[in-house]
Amino acid sequence: MSSFSLVRVIATDGRGRIFSTWPFDYFIEMWAEDGRRLAAFQGPTLSDVAPQPGAFSDDHPPVTKVIAMQPDSRDRLWVLIWDVKEDWRSHMREVTMSGGRVVLQPKDGLLNHMYDSRLDVLDLSTGTIVARWTGNRFFGAFTGGATLVEFRALPDGTPQLALWQYALADSR
Repeated sequence: MSSFSLVRVIATDGRGRIFSTWPFDYFIEMWAEDGRRLAAFQGPTLSDVAPQPGAFSDDHPPVTKVIAMQPDSRDRLWVLIWDVKEDWRSHMREVTMSGGRVVLQPKDGLLNHMYDSRLDVLDLSTGTIVARWTGNRFFGAFTGGATLVEFRALPDGTPQLALWQYALADSR
């Protein structure tokens, strides 16, 4: 659990179950409508670096984090993760703050050069990850109907949103 974050990533399903996790910890809890904890699933460690509040710096790099979750009708939970790119630092510029502290900001103001998106599919009946996809996309949210929202920019810097359908090959 992140000691500075009060925000939890939350999802619900049609059966009234509530799924929750801290963004910086891959410990997903499943709750009943009446508040009883039904199950908990421990995923892999997200980051070797502990998250810290505040601006990025060489001493405070970005960390991998859970962004959103979406249950499906086949008793699986889709987990959207922003995975820090190995070359994230090359997309940053140094900015000197008042007092002389140097922080890092994205050169173009966009976070998509810092993170890849990762989708893990958790089988809720076994508590195991049954599929994983990682790619050079910057997904930020799930919407209804098995759709992801991608945040991106055109070559001239114009922001753009795109919708992507997702599915497992065996679920057509």
